[in-house]
Amino acid sequence: MRNVYKIGFIFFSLILMITTFKTLAFNGPIIHDSLPAESQNFLLKSSYFTHPLNSLVYEQPKIDLSRYEVLLENDQLKVYIDNESLALRILNKETQYIWMSDLDNIEDERLNKDWVDFVRSAVSFSYLNNKDVVKYDSILASIRDINIKKTTTPNKAHFDLDFTYPKIKMSLEIELLGNSLSVKIPNESIIEYGDKRLFKLELYPFLGATKNDEIPGYTFIPDGSGALVRFQKNNIMKSSFKTRFFGNDVYINQINNDILPFNLPVYGMVHGHNQNAIFTEVKRGAEFGEFIMQFAGNTTDFNFNYVDFIFREKYFQRLIDNQGITNITEDRYLYDIEIKHHFLSNENANYIGMAQTYQESLFENEDTIKSDGTDIPMHLDIIAGNSYKSILFQKFVKMTTLDEVLEIRKQLNENNINQLLFTYQGYNKGGLSKINVTNYEFDRRLKDEDNLRKLDNFYLYYQPVLVHKEEADKSDLLKKISRQYVLSNHFYYNDNLSVLNGIGEALDYATDINSNIVLDGASHLLYSDLGNNITREEMINRINDKIVDDIPMYTPSSYLLNKTSDYLNIPNSSNEYLFITDSVPFIQTALRGYVDYYSQNINNSGNRSVDILRNIEYGTYPSFLVSNKSSYYLKNDIFSDIFGIEYDLYRDLIIDDYHYVNNALKYVIGSEIINHDVVSDGLVVVSYDNGVKIIVNYNQQEMNYSENLIKGKDYIVVGGQYE
Repeated sequence: MRNVYKIGFIFFSLILMITTFKTLAFNGPIIHDSLPAESQNFLLKSSYFTHPLNSLVYEQPKIDLSRYEVLLENDQLKVYIDNESLALRILNKETQYIWMSDLDNIEDERLNKDWVDFVRSAVSFSYLNNKDVVKYDSILASIRDINIKKTTTPNKAHFDLDFTYPKIKMSLEIELLGNSLSVKIPNESIIEYGDKRLFKLELYPFLGATKNDEIPGYTFIPDGSGALVRFQKNNIMKSSFKTRFFGNDVYINQINNDILPFNLPVYGMVHGHNQNAIFTEVKRGAEFGEFIMQFAGNTTDFNFNYVDFIFREKYFQRLIDNQGITNITEDRYLYDIEIKHHFLSNENANYIGMAQTYQESLFENEDTIKSDGTDIPMHLDIIAGNSYKSILFQKFVKMTTLDEVLEIRKQLNENNINQLLFTYQGYNKGGLSKINVTNYEFDRRLKDEDNLRKLDNFYLYYQPVLVHKEEADKSDLLKKISRQYVLSNHFYYNDNLSVLNGIGEALDYATDINSNIVLDGASHLLYSDLGNNITREEMINRINDKIVDDIPMYTPSSYLLNKTSDYLNIPNSSNEYLFITDSVPFIQTALRGYVDYYSQNINNSGNRSVDILRNIEYGTYPSFLVSNKSSYYLKNDIFSDIFGIEYDLYRDLIIDDYHYVNNALKYVIGSEIINHDVVSDGLVVVSYDNGVKIIVNYNQQEMNYSENLIKGKDYIVVGGQYE
């Protein structure tokens, strides 16, 4: 018996020691401030940064137009067409550069007949025969089995295409719009009049293609903040890169956690920096589109990009254990396709010019931001409460009450931080770990209507899509087409009707208590729910209908940017895949002046000093995740990446970081980025439309630029009111 007591005492002592250690571990802020010098130099060479661009002038060889005739023309562009393949060659009148949808002297290239047909044809597609076998077709492949009827008006051409062997009809429309070319296939024009079924379709897949590294330039893709892939003779990638716009449809496909989704349906190519560029927007059909990037040295000698438009899906139907069969959805997706190609010239022919073009498209009828003051805003993500399992029962911890939020605001105001955006996570019943689509009302232990009325710019965190498996209500869960629940990293997905109803109810509840919500999950996770007759396109329409007034959102996709008041958790780099050469501030440039955007939480950064400089370089406002209690009380596994949040420990750091960023960005509030010039690795000059330039030096040593000395790991502000 004494031994039992002794073992019990030892066990109790160990528990006490572990608890004491965890508590003491947070007696000071956890700061990952910088890297060793060797690691820092390696980082500066990595794709986390933008590198100096090749300024070599590209002289285009003479292009053969002998078999092409003029199709359309305006003051900016002249479009030629090959009437056999409907291939295009587009003359940019400002630069006299000719863009080709096919290849000049194609007979000299290492391409077989199938590739030649694919390259030259305006339309290529795959279809399913009556045995569900995938077959391929194109305009040239069907040259003996296609009827083409052309009609033209001054700025528009219309082609009725009848592929008589697979018995599929469609119309191709090409329209000139200033310096842009719109290519469409209307849904109502697609007719399957036999037993063949349309599967996937591509439009002008080789438009802008380059051979190896013969043209100095790069492909732009909307990965993270934005990414460049410079043209190379033999890219490290030996296969194509594919990703669905807005991510995989989890109702149909497996979740792909290896590749993060493209939340913006755009891409582009530069042929000679500041010479010629093509920027492509998928205006309609992006939710059914898969972006494909092919690299020189992989199958062909060419770099090219295109979109596969999907009309039917393959999916795995499990039968027993992990055995099953591949099925194909029966009904065709009904949607319009529209791609808009913008042809950019000279100083606009770069990734900043692309971002400015996209900005005009996104905010065509909207006003720029009107500043409320002379200082930038700051976002505080506050954890209100959480529940965790103790030895016998669930324990709830009030981590930050509304009274404590008011005290935090008071302290920050006393330190000249007055423009504050608050988001309140875990205010709901049971706190942060109990978040679910129907759990949007205040936990009674946190509710304080008097103090809530005292808080402005204060938003209740609502995330209706993902629910931890221990909190799931099966009546709300999404069942994919294979009739299985969708589970990813301990989280289930809720079905679309539950999500839509939840958003409406959460907005109504917030209004009733004189507050509002900040939206996560549904702001960027897009999937169909065909069991409830909701396609991805329909979900986009319905969620836009639910959100009447602009609200803050976490990483919203393009289809919700027009409903976003504040963009939270904006990426500060690309995802640095092996083939990416540079990260660029594309999304930041597109939003600047129209939507305030905020960083990921600085106090949980792995390299704080670099990330703060990145905020300054990209014009990003700072964000911090805080609580009045330690992260020790976030004992659930799902919070393992949160390690330093206690406000009292981080208060001085927050104040210092804010003022450091504010002393740069307060001079460009409401201004737009017009240039992003990398002088050398780690030395960047960002120019704004009000004349201000911010020069950022990531190097350890001081650097000179235009008679200005910039200290190591620091910045200076010049121009504008300084001159």
